[in-house]
Amino acid sequence: MRYALTLILASLSFLALAQEYATARIMESRMKRASFIHLVYDNGEHESIDLQDWATFAGAGTIASTMLQNQQTFTRLIGTMHAKGYAMIQSSRAQRNPISITLLVFRRETR
Repeated sequence: MRYALTLILASLSFLALAQEYATARIMESRMKRASFIHLVYDNGEHESIDLQDWATFAGAGTIASTMLQNQQTFTRLIGTMHAKGYAMIQSSRAQRNPISITLLVFRRETR
C-alpha cells in the first residue's frame, strides 16, 4: 500500500509540472529590412520585432549606435520572457557576411 501511494504521488507531481518552450531567432543584417526577431511559442503563437539594419557604408558611430539599439531590444526581450516565467536554456549563433543569426531557447515550468 505504501509503495502504491508513493507511486501515485510521484506520478501526480510529475504531471503537475509541465514544460512550455519558446524560441527567438534573431537575424541581423547589413541588407535593408532584413534585421528582425521572430519569437515563436509552442502553442503556435508568434510575433516579430523589427531591429535596426547595420548600415554597410556607415561610419563607426552609426554602427555602434545601431548595435546599442539592437542590444537594448534583446535585453528587453529577455526581461519580457523572464516576466512571463521563461528562463533561457540555450543559445547558439552563426554568422556569414552579411548576416548574423542567433537562436535563443526559453523554457518555463507550468502547473
